[in-house]
Amino acid sequence: MDFIKRAGLYLRQKIGRTALITLVMSAIMIFVLAGIIIQSAAIQATNSAKNSAGTTVTLSADREKAFASMRKSQSSSSSSSSSSSNAAPAAITMPSVKIKTAEKIAALSNVAGYQYSNSASVNASGFSAVTTSSSSGGGGQGGPNMSDPSNTIYTSYTFAGTVNGDTTSVTSVVYTLTDSSKEKAFTKQAKKLISSSFSLTSSSETYALLMKPMKNVQSFANKIVWIVGIAGTIILALITVLMIRERRHEIGVLMALGESKFKIVLQLFSELFAVLVLSLVIAGVAGNFVGSAVGKQLVSQQTTATQSTSTGAGFGGGGGQQSGGGGGSAPSGAGRSGQTSMTASGSQVSNLKTKISAKSMAELGGLGLGIIAIAVVAGSTPIFRLKPKKILSNE
Repeated sequence: MDFIKRAGLYLRQKIGRTALITLVMSAIMIFVLAGIIIQSAAIQATNSAKNSAGTTVTLSADREKAFASMRKSQSSSSSSSSSSSNAAPAAITMPSVKIKTAEKIAALSNVAGYQYSNSASVNASGFSAVTTSSSSGGGGQGGPNMSDPSNTIYTSYTFAGTVNGDTTSVTSVVYTLTDSSKEKAFTKQAKKLISSSFSLTSSSETYALLMKPMKNVQSFANKIVWIVGIAGTIILALITVLMIRERRHEIGVLMALGESKFKIVLQLFSELFAVLVLSLVIAGVAGNFVGSAVGKQLVSQQTTATQSTSTGAGFGGGGGQQSGGGGGSAPSGAGRSGQTSMTASGSQVSNLKTKISAKSMAELGGLGLGIIAIAVVAGSTPIFRLKPKKILSNE
């Protein structure tokens, strides 16, 4: 264990050089730790926001398949008729969701609540419908005036069913899940209870857009760890090379006295290890402040960029419900629940709570050990290729 004693004597004797190496290593460890805690905080914020906001899955008619069926029917009728110009256009038929089927899906596990949405088209009687000069909205299920929201009447879904002459079906159903992480399992089970004419649309696309700032922060933090780690290894390796060159005589004497190269390497490693321990303490004190400052700045920039990108694009609710009444066993409406989810998620991602954990310090310590190990091996290899006699003769 003489190499440990020699390491301690050298560090005390060269106190100025020890302080300089400590400052360099502390700076490396601080930025590496900042990257680690930012990355960890971003992951926790993402998971917390997604789970607290709640995922919704909408069951409705598959519009793409309905339109494809209409085009196929129209093409068949056109080819079979020689006077295609006089043929009536094929009508699009949207299948309705049977309430019995909706209730079977609601009985599956992981369903916190569900809400029916139904729509019907009626003609104005005793009053004039609001007309619009241009059709800017998306009114497919009625006439051109359906694009004006002033012509929309909100009522019970059962009344809309009565108008349609079918009280056993609804236009769509929105299911709120208790656990967002089990969304795929719920969708897989629900698909077994419906035909191919229907689709299940998750609100995960909305959450993916809201979580984009956190994903970018995670990626940036990961790059910080790698870049600083690689740069730190190179810097410490160069410092070690310079140190060993200045200690050629010392190393030559030790080798001439029969000291093994392995123990000399252990001495160099012990010196840097002692500096690493002190640097970890300094990084533990300063790393949280640096990580918090950098993390807030990153979240602010990424959130602003995401909001700018999503402006005007709109966030979809469940399955594109239009005019009609809502009702069911869920405590809130489908449209409002989507906005509530986005608000909850937005407040979560705007708060990045950085803190140093035992896991973060363990990761930092492991990276630090790897850095000094690579630096010692890379720095000492050129010297240990020489013989003691040659080392001392060049002094």
